[in-house]
Order: sequence, then C-alpha cells, then structure tokens
Amino acid sequence: MEKPTIWLWDESEGSYLDKTNSTGYEVLADVNDVLYIGLSSRFESIIPSLSVLGAYEGLQIEYSTLEEYTWQSVNTTWALDSNTPFRVPPERDWDRIAFSPSSPHAAAPPDQKARYWWKISISAVTTAATITTLTLLPYAYYISVSKVNDYMSFQGFNTTTTPKEYVVEDIIRRHESFVDWFTKRTWRPRVITDEYHNIDDSCIKLYYYPVTSILSASYYSGTGWETLTEGRGNDFYVDPDKGLLYFTRRTRPFIFYFYPGRWLEDRAGFKVSYIAGRTLDQDVEKAGLVEEVVLKRTVVDLLRSHDYAILIKGGPDRLSVFDKVRELTREAQESANLLARLIAE
Repeated sequence: MEKPTIWLWDESEGSYLDKTNSTGYEVLADVNDVLYIGLSSRFESIIPSLSVLGAYEGLQIEYSTLEEYTWQSVNTTWALDSNTPFRVPPERDWDRIAFSPSSPHAAAPPDQKARYWWKISISAVTTAATITTLTLLPYAYYISVSKVNDYMSFQGFNTTTTPKEYVVEDIIRRHESFVDWFTKRTWRPRVITDEYHNIDDSCIKLYYYPVTSILSASYYSGTGWETLTEGRGNDFYVDPDKGLLYFTRRTRPFIFYFYPGRWLEDRAGFKVSYIAGRTLDQDVEKAGLVEEVVLKRTVVDLLRSHDYAILIKGGPDRLSVFDKVRELTREAQESANLLARLIAE
C-alpha cells in the first residue's frame, strides 16, 4: 500500500518539512503552520495513530480542486483529536495538483509530483497533535486506473476524457465490492462501522475478515447499548483469521437466559466496529486473481458503456467487441470462482 506524502509548512522556517518517513512528530504548533497530506490516487478513509491528541480551534480540512490551488472544505468533524478511523467519500471535483516554488507557498517543495491533497490549517492551538502514523485507504485500491489504461492500450483517462478518471475509479470500486461480497474477504484495510448482529450462539461470524483491530463492541440490554471489553479474561475475544468473535462466560449471563440443559436465546442485539483486511502485498498467493477479476470486469463495463471499438483490433483472427466482452466476462467469473475455492480450502 502506498505510503502517504506528509508535508508540514513551517512558517517560522519559511519552508516545507517532509514528514513522510517520520514517526512521532508534532504538527500545527503555530497558527500559521499548514499540514498537507497527499496520495497519488483519491483516498476515502484515514486510520490515524496519534500519541498526543490535538486541541485546536478553527481547524479546517480542505481538498485540492480542478482549479489549481483553489481548495474546498472536506465534510468531516475529525480535528486531529481522535484515533478513531473515519471515512470521507471523495468529492468529484477533487484533482491532483503539483506544488511549485511559488504555490501554495513561496518556497521550494520537496518534490513537484502531482497528488490528491488535503490541506489542514488552524486559527488557534491549545495542544499540538503528535502523529505516530497516518494510514490512507485509497478509494480504488485493487487495481489502478493506469492498469486499465495499459490493458486497453488507451493513452489515459483524466479530467477531460469520456469517461473521466473518477468515473473509472467508481467502476473499479464497484467491482472491488463484488469481489469482497463474492468471497466474503477483503484485501484492503477496511473500516467497518456499526455492523449489527443477533446473538444466536456463543460466537458470531463477522462479515469481513481477517480482522485487524476491534474498535468498539456493545450489546443492547433493553434500555441502551452496553459496552463490551476485548480480551479472553474480559467480555469477548476474536479469532482474526476466521472472523469469529467469541463471547466469554463472563458475558453470556448478560446476553442469554440460562435454562437447565441449554442456553435459551434472548436474541440480544449486538453491534461492532472494526478494521478488517490484509493488503494485496500481504496475500501474494491470491493477489493476482483479485486484480484479474477487478480488471476484466472493469474493462467489460467500459466496453459496454462507451465506444471503445477502435481499441479492439479487427481482422479475421480477431474477436468482435461482443465476443471480447463475453470472453472477458467468462474469464473474470472463472477467476472469481477459483478465488472463492482457494479461500474455502
């Protein structure tokens, strides 16, 4: 997974500080400092790890737009004051920009590569946040738009092509969701918020796994949601690879009625928030199949929805566009079936 680019504009130094490879660094200690977070593709979720939570006034998060160096507000309440992961659906007018020696500040940037940026500024500071790590989850992760370009021998989707680059990312994302649903696995760190279950047994199976971290868990007591604590000596524990959440004997009396000879189901409601998913780099055995399914399904969508017949070479030994779509659809489904069988083994 791509590491985010993190630059801190230090007004007192009049320069950028590149924090991309740093840990445990303080940010926005002065009202004139600005924090920039960038990635080569649009991102939708952030998993923060702050050793010191920030306390700021007037904190504003903005994203780079199609109009260079014009910024728009991001719809989030996160203010460097929490370690809770959060999701912000990417805006359609979010665009890459490259910093220059004159913009957005009059100083040489660490590099001039175009990225999708977040800009974070403040009006007052009580406590400066200290960042250990920031993990950004790309909106389209299993394959990139450039891989679609290469497969179709296309010069590149962007903000002026039909369809635009963000439309292709939307198509990729839809087929990523198909793979996750079809296999009941995910290959990107995914923040699952308030997943609901009925408690039917001493354990429940989470929808997505492997489980990386449990963020919160609670059951409904009839009057409100009661928080549960993770740990074998506490209320529940998790088998991360199988996605099974087990309730301990300490918890069972609260969520089941005990009757001689068996547990009687009280059907208590249960909700859990967690992070699930290995990255493709961590599961190289299946990564190729995952990428193939998403790539071919994305190409089929594009061929069906737009006139790319010119990209399919003709001739007596070539497939027609219709046959090409049919063949790609068949191959994608065969790969999806093989992926599901490998997971079931």
